[in-house]
Amino acid sequence: MKPFRYALLLALVYGVTAAAYIWLSGVVAAHLASNVHDLARIERIKGFAYVGTTAMILFVASWLMFRRLRRATEEAGQLRQATVMAQSRVLAGELAAAVAHDFNNALMVASCAVEAASEAVTGEVRRARLREASDALILGQELAKRLAQTARGEKHVHLQTCDLVPIARATLKALAKLPRLRGRKLQSDFCQEATALADVVMFEQILANLVLNAADATADRGAILVVLAVEQTHVCLEVHDDGPGIPPEKRESIFTAFESSKPDGLGLGLVSALVAVQALNGSLTVDDSSLGGAAFLVQLPKPREKTASGP
Repeated sequence: MKPFRYALLLALVYGVTAAAYIWLSGVVAAHLASNVHDLARIERIKGFAYVGTTAMILFVASWLMFRRLRRATEEAGQLRQATVMAQSRVLAGELAAAVAHDFNNALMVASCAVEAASEAVTGEVRRARLREASDALILGQELAKRLAQTARGEKHVHLQTCDLVPIARATLKALAKLPRLRGRKLQSDFCQEATALADVVMFEQILANLVLNAADATADRGAILVVLAVEQTHVCLEVHDDGPGIPPEKRESIFTAFESSKPDGLGLGLVSALVAVQALNGSLTVDDSSLGGAAFLVQLPKPREKTASGP
């Protein structure tokens, strides 16, 4: 009913205004005209003035109406896109939960096989390798559980005060054995201590994703530099590479899910890192690296210092 009411109101206003104009202008014309020729000239002026005024009013009214219509159409399009994205996220969450459940089951089977193999294997070196494999499987199970929890809308972040330096050293030591880093020159520049408020598993996840992303961006003999530094309120993690770099116009899209420049890439590594950083109340940005490629900069908050209470 609203369109009908608006149209009726507009028609009434126009009719009343036009009638008042015709009556008032006729009275003025009759008063000013001294003969027929003066009356004809005044009527022509009245006609042109009426046409010009109504044309201007029609232009302004239609312009406002079409602008409002365009805005409403854009808002409807945005709402439709948001609805589609929400439905896609729900579907992706359900799929992720199912995949995480099945992946966790597969990891449990692999973990049992590794435990059985460690009992039958002789030699300290081989046992150490199996222990590393067992630890990696346990970490994979933890990540699978967290993925399933996140897909269900649950957020379990275990924030604690921890020194990130030994965690980063252990993570890089494990990553250096992966085939994706074979031939790369992996270097680190760590401060003596970097105490932050973080989740250990999530920090390992962030560092692993950024280092693997840097490895994919570099050539077989590429260089990767990991830096840990302490600022006034934050601990900074930097991952540099000597790859081709990322143009400024593409630095936002790289954090979009399923967007990847690699033919076989899933486009989820940087998204996973960003989500983990945000869960730790930190920030993740990308910039140019001194090595010539890209530099991913992570800032994690330092724990608040306890103030001494007065007597």
